[in-house]
Amino acid sequence: MEQTRLLDKTPLSFTYDLLRSKTDQEIVTNFSLVMAGSVLLIVVWNLVWGPVPYGKAAMVSMRGKDNSKGLSWKFWEYSISSRFAWGIGHLPTIIVPWVVILCTPTPYLYNVTNLAGLTIFYVHYLNR
Repeated sequence: MEQTRLLDKTPLSFTYDLLRSKTDQEIVTNFSLVMAGSVLLIVVWNLVWGPVPYGKAAMVSMRGKDNSKGLSWKFWEYSISSRFAWGIGHLPTIIVPWVVILCTPTPYLYNVTNLAGLTIFYVHYLNR
């Protein structure tokens, strides 16, 4: 079986080294392991220290009126605006497709079906 490395000679070729991968299949496998490990870490965090408060619960927690167990100092007890949080949270949805389009070999991008799908996605996203 031939080992494929589609990201060679592109700005994203560093991902082979970053994820210690030799082929594209290993990149997908290693990235999946990183995501699974992150989920496991978050689940353990929530079981040990409790969930991170948000919304109205965060405001009560910041005033010190909650009785939850946890660390004496919590790094997440800084208020940020909801507009900023939504903007940062949705930024990857806007940026990642363009990184893929501009930085990877995309032989099928200019297929009418793919362009229509991408256009519909962005029209829908901007409408929301």
